Amino acid sequence: MIRISPTKQLIGYIVVLVLCVTPAVMVNTAAGYLPVLLLLFFGILSCGQLILVRNKLEIDVSDVSGSRFRGDASAFVIRLTNRSILPISNIRGIFYIRGTRGEDQHIYPIHLTMSPKEERSFEVEADFAHIGVFEAGLEEVIVFDLLGILKAVCPVGSASRVEILPHEYYMESLPVSDQTQYESNRSITSSALSGYDYAGVREYAFGDPMKMIQWKLSAHTNTLMTKQMETYSNVGLTTVLDFRVPLYQDEEMRLSMLDGVVETGVAVGAYARRHGLDYDLVFYGEHGKRREFPFASEDFAPFLDEMHMRGDVKATGFNRILREDCAQVHAQTNVVLCTAWLDESIASALLYLKQCGKNPILIFLMPDLIHDREKEKLLRPLHSLQRSNIHVIVASSAEGVVKA
Repeated sequence: MIRISPTKQLIGYIVVLVLCVTPAVMVNTAAGYLPVLLLLFFGILSCGQLILVRNKLEIDVSDVSGSRFRGDASAFVIRLTNRSILPISNIRGIFYIRGTRGEDQHIYPIHLTMSPKEERSFEVEADFAHIGVFEAGLEEVIVFDLLGILKAVCPVGSASRVEILPHEYYMESLPVSDQTQYESNRSITSSALSGYDYAGVREYAFGDPMKMIQWKLSAHTNTLMTKQMETYSNVGLTTVLDFRVPLYQDEEMRLSMLDGVVETGVAVGAYARRHGLDYDLVFYGEHGKRREFPFASEDFAPFLDEMHMRGDVKATGFNRILREDCAQVHAQTNVVLCTAWLDESIASALLYLKQCGKNPILIFLMPDLIHDREKEKLLRPLHSLQRSNIHVIVASSAEGVVKA
C-alpha cells in the first residue's frame, strides 16, 4: 500500500476544496454549486461508511499467555473480519511486544485494506530473546473513511502476558571447597571464638587479617602461615545475583548480560541439586532482599518481574547481602556471586567472605565486543581476588560459563 504523508494529504484536501468552491464563486448559478454539493454528499457518505465499518469490524488476537523459555518462537494469530457490505479503504494497527519494565520492546506495524465480508488472518512470529515478563497484543486498530479524512479507533481485546524463563545449562564442575565441607561436617559443638574453632594452618592469602597469622610456624617455614578456623556453616551453596549492568551503549548488550547473570544462577542451582547440596538464591528485589529456593528454570516464574536491570550503582543493600547475610556463621559454606558489575566494593566484600572462612566464587559476565581499554578497566578489581586464591570465572554468557 502506498502511504502518503500527512502534509501531502492536507495539500491535496485544500486543492480539492478550492477546485470545488471555484465554480460556485465564478458561476453564481445552481450548476456552480454542484461540485460543493457533491463534495458534501460524499463527505456524509464517507462518514456514514466509517461508522458502519467501525462497528462491523471484528478483531481477534490469539491469547498465548503462559511461560516459555528464552529464545523460543511464538506465533500470534491476528484475525480481522469485515462484517459490513462496504469496503474498508485503510486499516492501520500496531502489534507490540513490550517488557513490563519497558527495557525491551518490539513493534510490528499493520497496513491493509479489506473488501466487503472479507476475513483475513495472518501471523506475527516473535522470538523472545530476553528473560522477563512481557505483554503482547494490539496497541490500537484505526480505520479511515473513504476520503481518508476521518478516522475511528476500534476496540481490541486484552493483551497476552508471557513469562520468559531462563535456559538451564549443564554445569559439569564448580570449584566447591571439599575441605570446607569436611570441616563443616564435623562441627558439632558451639564455637568458643565467635563462631570459629582452630582447625589447622594454611599458607597466607592476600587479605588475611594479621591476628590470624601463626607467627612461630611462619618463622620455622620462612613462609607466612595463617590459622585455619573451623566454621559452623551449612554444607551448601548460596547464589547471589547482582542485577546491576554497566551502561554499555548497546541496550541489547546490556539485556544479554542480565540474561547471563540469571541463567548462570540457574546453572549453579542445577549443579547443587545434582550433587545434593543445600541451595538458596539471594538477590535484591523491589522490596529489599529476597531469599528463594529455586532449582529448575520453572521455579523462577514467581519473581521474574523483579529481575530487571538496576540503576542504583551504589547498591548499599546488595553489598549488605554479601557482608552480613552470606558471612553469618550458619550461612552456606560456598557463596557464588553472579554479576556483570565489578568494582572495589565487590572485591572487598568477597575478600571479607574469604576471611570469614567461606568459599567465595565470582562469576563475572563481560561482553566480548568491548574495547581493550574498557575491558582492562573492568577486570582491574580481579587482581586482589586472584592473589587471595578466590575462584574467578570470566565469560560473556551462561553458556560460556559452563564451558569455562
